[in-house]
Parts: sequence; structure tokens; C-alpha cells
Amino acid sequence: MAEGTESLVAVINAANGLVELRDGEALAEMLDTLDGLGHSAGEWLDASHVQLRAALAWLRGDAVTGERGYRDAIQTWRRLDLSFSLLVAELGMLVLGGAGLRGTEALAQEARSISERLGAVTMTERLERATAQTPYEASATSRSAHALVDEPARSAGGR
Repeated sequence: MAEGTESLVAVINAANGLVELRDGEALAEMLDTLDGLGHSAGEWLDASHVQLRAALAWLRGDAVTGERGYRDAIQTWRRLDLSFSLLVAELGMLVLGGAGLRGTEALAQEARSISERLGAVTMTERLERATAQTPYEASATSRSAHALVDEPARSAGGR
């Protein structure tokens, strides 16, 4: 792995955790950090950036731009066959879009299927909370944000 790549992945994972926390201010700061890292672009980074910018737009009240950006990122994750990135994007859309989101049922079903296939138990729990449209409890949300960073390692058998 290229030097600095792990830092980049950590920033992306932390930023996705902020989406679930619905913390637009911290997400904007994280995006500034990401922009300042100066890494060369690649499809994973580009799609991650599109997804996070979409989340920020959504959190700032622009649901149309937010949904469009997420759907663009989701197309990339599918094309690249990056299941965990797809799962994270779908969770973000469900959290931000709620019941009014176009295709909620299909999106939730695909996310559940991926989560179960990967054995990502924490992600399955978070999907259930997101689709139930119940507010997250502070402790569960905090645990979920940390789990987002740890989940790829567990899913890949790293822990």
C-alpha cells in the first residue's frame, strides 16, 4: 500500500461515520482535510469524494444534489464491484433520505443482502435502525461511527 494511503482510507471512513452522525460541520472540515492530502485521483477516491460532497449537500438541505451524488457514487461502486463501499453508500442514503427516498425498499434490501454476505453484523444493525426511521441513541450512534472504521477489517477477516 502506498505511503499515506492508510491515512486516506481512515479519513474517508471517518467522514462516512460523520454522515451517519449527521454532523455537517465536522464533515465539511473532514472534506477540507481530504482535499488537503494532495493524493492523486483514482476511481475509489473520486467516488468517495462525490459521495461525501453529496452527503454534505444533503445535510445542508439540498436533497436533490445529495441524492444525485449518492446515486453516481453507487453506480461506480457497482461497476468496480466494491461491495463494502456500496453498502456504506446505501446506508448513508437511507440515513439521509429516510422514507421519502426513491426506491427505499430496493436500496435497503440490497444493503441488507451485502451486509449479511459480508458478515457485517454491526452494519446490519445500523441498517435496521436507519430503515426503522427511529432516532439513534447517542451511545449507539457513537459506537456505530467507530464501528464504521473497524468494520472493513472485521469483514475482511482482519480481526
